[in-house]
Parts: sequence; structure tokens; C-alpha cells
Amino acid sequence: MSSEMDATASIIEHIYATRDVKEKAEIAGLMRAPFKDAEMDRACGTCIYFLPRHRHCDLPALDFPVDPDWWCQLWRL
Repeated sequence: MSSEMDATASIIEHIYATRDVKEKAEIAGLMRAPFKDAEMDRACGTCIYFLPRHRHCDLPALDFPVDPDWWCQLWRL
């Protein structure tokens, strides 16, 4: 398992350990702006877990409304 996968698993485990939505958002590193790198803008709207019709993150650990322009550490293409 790579260190990135280890870090992701650790974040998800930590999120599951709390019931507080604000704390879950903090643990996930949720930001109200997309993360930008040289290759692309990484926003919730481009994440595989984003449900555009509901404006919702479907990642079981998070499972709450998000804006398509937001971003978190668990973003996946």
C-alpha cells in the first residue's frame, strides 16, 4: 500500500470516529475553493464522489452537501 493510500485510509478512519459534521469537514481538509495544480483544478464538482444533481458528497465517510467549487483531501478523479 502506498503512503498516499495509507494517508487516505487514516483520514477516513478519523472521519468515521467522529459524529460532528464540522469536525468531519476539518479532518477531510474541506476548503471552499478548488485545489489547483499544474495539471488541473481539483474541485468537488470533478470528484467521483460528487453527486451534481444533489450537490452532495457521496463518500460514505463524509456524506453531506458540498458546493461543486469546494475541495477536500479525499478528492478522486
